[in-house]
Amino acid sequence: MCLNLQKDHKEINILQGFFKEFISHCKTAIINAEEDNLCSIAPSGTKTFGLTHGDICPNSIKVDGFGSDFTIQGQPFRLQVPGLHNVANATAAVAAALHMGVDLETCAKALNKFQGIARRFASIGSYDKIEVVDDFAHNPHKLAATIAAAHC
Repeated sequence: MCLNLQKDHKEINILQGFFKEFISHCKTAIINAEEDNLCSIAPSGTKTFGLTHGDICPNSIKVDGFGSDFTIQGQPFRLQVPGLHNVANATAAVAAALHMGVDLETCAKALNKFQGIARRFASIGSYDKIEVVDDFAHNPHKLAATIAAAHC
């Protein structure tokens, strides 16, 4: 499973080499169809997911400051975490689960219980109607996703 490949401590071409090596050891590769840096190194037979195209894609996406709603192949999903990046991550998880034989209803129930992880858009309190959120986003790609989620 490869979600994204962005510059993070090393140049893209070096990272692509690492990812190609990883993918070569996978029985089935599952990658984000919307990441050009991944698509360019994907072998034939690769399974894909994405927000707008790929083998598995969500529809009817609605995000707000408290979570996200969407459907995959007619199955409704509700995430308790906001942001399109979390919808993309959930879609990746669904793609992997479907490949392993898990049904969509089971996926939806499991993802509905997911409360997020520490320091990823975690509310640490509010004061005078201002919500304070902690997030360990550490590169431009991650910062952009966090800022976009904050605007929901």
